[in-house]
Amino acid sequence: MGFPHYKSKKHSRKSYTTNMVNGNICLQDRFLKLPKMQPVKIKLHRMIPEGWKLKSVTVSREPSGKYFASLLFDCENQTAEKRQAEKFLGMDFAMHGMCVFSTGERAGYPMFYRNAEKKLARFPHYKSKKHSRKSYTTNMVNGNICLQDRFLKLPKMQPVKIKLHRMIPEGWKLKSVTVSREPSGKYFASLLFDCENQTAEKRQAEKFLGMDFAMHGMCVFSTGERAGYPMFYLNAEKKLAREQRKLSRCEKGSRNYQKQKKKVALYHEKIKNQRKDFQHKLSHSLAEDYDAVCVEDLNLKGIAGGLHFGKGIQDNGYGQFLSMLGYKLEERGKYLIKVDRYFASSKICSVCGHKKKELALSERIYLCECGNRMDRDVNAAVNILKEGKRIYKKCA
Repeated sequence: MGFPHYKSKKHSRKSYTTNMVNGNICLQDRFLKLPKMQPVKIKLHRMIPEGWKLKSVTVSREPSGKYFASLLFDCENQTAEKRQAEKFLGMDFAMHGMCVFSTGERAGYPMFYRNAEKKLARFPHYKSKKHSRKSYTTNMVNGNICLQDRFLKLPKMQPVKIKLHRMIPEGWKLKSVTVSREPSGKYFASLLFDCENQTAEKRQAEKFLGMDFAMHGMCVFSTGERAGYPMFYLNAEKKLAREQRKLSRCEKGSRNYQKQKKKVALYHEKIKNQRKDFQHKLSHSLAEDYDAVCVEDLNLKGIAGGLHFGKGIQDNGYGQFLSMLGYKLEERGKYLIKVDRYFASSKICSVCGHKKKELALSERIYLCECGNRMDRDVNAAVNILKEGKRIYKKCA
């Protein structure tokens, strides 16, 4: 048996009323027995006189999560008889203090809400005209942020237990914290520290690698190997579509709608985490093995819109992968060399240097007059490698 569904077209208050029928409601020894429920312990604000008969109970739930039960009893008339009035009092409404009496006194209402509003620490309102991501940043001022023993203390909040993905070295100074909320309901805190320069000095590059973008597998290397990206979104698309259809059938705003919405968000989050995990591992291995990686400076947004490859390009996350690779190479004192996007890497033969006038996108094998026959993407990666070496020597 689940919790009651507080549904009403007229009232926003979450409550329901149950009437006394054949002893289905019982109040005894500070325990209240309701239909289809075990006895619940309650706090009575006053004792019930003998002879009063219980007629109904209204259970309500406050926004704070507390439950209240209002008991309706049938009893004799408790009002006294009318008598002649002797003492009179005049009373006028007042904005401050609630009311004023004809005796000159004031009620002296303490304005509880206004006093509490000054001290009240509310949840942040994630509002932005430019970004849909729900996040806010708070800066370190006079020690208002503290990180100690896996607890994070933020302004106007109690210390919150967190999971650190790595230990913070001594000497690093905390500058700011960005708190973000994912659609799945999870909260993340990004900590910005002030520390000494961690990047290594630039050294001479010896090992080079050419890399070309590919729709299937994310990228192809000049060695002939492919990244082998598993296309997580396309593989999970059928399951995701099924869950989204279930969401569209749910009544908007209902509890089932919120549950299904969270389930869909968790599917998207899993795909995102799988993609980031694959890209981090691949970029780390390339940064460790090579001194310079040559890539093509592509306009991915233009390719996605102009050639109608939006879903495949977004699933690859090639732009995100390049940014990961860039900062990892920078940390090690290595190079990410970007070749101009208008360089004809696909049309040029990597063996003899002959350039074709036209090359259709459907031609996946590059055939040259010199007899060179190789995969179109591998040929482009080799040309990008040669052009990247030329740019490196020119800059060096």
